[in-house]
Amino acid sequence: MTGLIGAHWMALPRNVRGGILVGLSAFTFTIEAVCVRLLTLEGVPLAQIVLARCLGQFLWTGRILLRRGLAALHTNRPWLHLLRGLSSVVCWATYYLSLDYLSLALGSALSFTSVLFATLLSWPVLGERVGFARWAATLAGFAGAIVMLRPDLAPSGIGVLAALVSAVAWAGIMLTTRMLSATEPTATIMLWVGFVSTGFALPAALPVLTVPSVPSAGFMLAMAVAAPGSIWLTTEGLRAGEASAVAPMQYLRLVVMAIAGLALFNEAMDLFTVVGAALIIGSVAMLQHHERRRAARQRSAP
Repeated sequence: MTGLIGAHWMALPRNVRGGILVGLSAFTFTIEAVCVRLLTLEGVPLAQIVLARCLGQFLWTGRILLRRGLAALHTNRPWLHLLRGLSSVVCWATYYLSLDYLSLALGSALSFTSVLFATLLSWPVLGERVGFARWAATLAGFAGAIVMLRPDLAPSGIGVLAALVSAVAWAGIMLTTRMLSATEPTATIMLWVGFVSTGFALPAALPVLTVPSVPSAGFMLAMAVAAPGSIWLTTEGLRAGEASAVAPMQYLRLVVMAIAGLALFNEAMDLFTVVGAALIIGSVAMLQHHERRRAARQRSAP
């Protein structure tokens, strides 16, 4: 039966397979956010939630460590791995903090600004040229963020700040991963993230560690499985299909988040949120379109 399903799956066009995987990641991202919100409502400390996320990394990488032992951690770039792991902890902690103050849809929309921050940082960090199209897309995206962060949102200022810090940290994850992927296998990067993030999260969690209730334990387990699973689904989706066809499926996350927020927490998206989210997503789509055209020109050049 498994072989038959696998055969049917591989018979699908590559872009269809990639789109399905990235589309599924929208649901796992939402599961993560919903579980974090429910854990917060249950009174579980933020540091404990972050630690559960860090340990969840080993649910996906533990088999690699068991099979290859400490050799899987061999690297000549430990400091870059440390920076990658620290970026992960900061990203997760601030993202989870933002969900305690912002609606799921707003928190999700602001998370897309990470692509814009990565564009801004690509010149000083990687030495990449940032042309007019990149600047235009970046400014349009930040205009969307400003629309969403209207003056009457002031009571959620800490949530907004946390969401933007999380986006900057996610940009750091993207840039350090790009640098590491040139020399390091994915398994090594993922294992280092698990160990480094746990090393940073554990001291903060120990003083506030509590024995979770049965529902809280279930939410933490679901989050620990879903969060790394989201990254795996997105990565494999982009690997399976063409980026131009697959990447836009990531925006489904905003729709699923909005539906979950409305259904579970009575969160409605107002006009400012819709317009701002449209500007952010449109700017990211414009940036991706520009990068695809630039890559196509480079491939066709003699």
